Amino acid sequence: RGQAIRYQVTEPTTPTGQKALLVHGLFVNADHWRKTLQALSEAGVTAYAIDLLGCGWSSKPHPTSDEAKALSGEKGRDELEDVDTFQGVELGTASGKLRTVSFVDKRHPVDGSCYNFYTWAEQLCDFTDEVIGGDCALICNSIGTISSLQACLDKPELFTGLLTVSPNFRELHTAEASPLAMPLVKTVQRLLRERGQGLFDALANANTVKNILKEPYAVKDAVTDELVD
Repeated sequence: RGQAIRYQVTEPTTPTGQKALLVHGLFVNADHWRKTLQALSEAGVTAYAIDLLGCGWSSKPHPTSDEAKALSGEKGRDELEDVDTFQGVELGTASGKLRTVSFVDKRHPVDGSCYNFYTWAEQLCDFTDEVIGGDCALICNSIGTISSLQACLDKPELFTGLLTVSPNFRELHTAEASPLAMPLVKTVQRLLRERGQGLFDALANANTVKNILKEPYAVKDAVTDELVD
């Protein structure tokens, strides 16, 4: 679709015929899976890891540009015709309990942005079809889980299975928020989108990235300078 997509692949010396596509989570890229790629290769699996659009070394069109709007996977989906907020659905919380969802919109808050789970799902489907040739298992982490699940819903014939590793689900911060807090949450999000570039520039450094990565990593020593770079 006119975008550069970076990926890695490891070919086993004794292939079993199994194939896997590894999908990263928020703030990282395919290098997140560097050790997993090697382990799968040693097990005889042909393993691919991809940089999602907007991440790593893949293309990063401006979210409100005509180019981004043309790419958006939200276009033409019947389930997005009406506002669907999952209101009343029970979900598990980060603390292991259950709570009723107050408001989670399926659509991206920036109208037309290509950086949504539907676009990434279409990217995974296109990559699996055009590069891998189908018959592939998905291994996904964090927000990559939602895109992978959507890809399986969109084109189940391409995939042989799906494994989630520490999944993070759609708009978890709003799903667990009090309804009374939602106006404030939305205001802060809007201000960050409109005026947050200075804050981003101040925080976009190796030390901040390393500290963020240490949150989800159980093995802190795995957060190396190589991974941060």
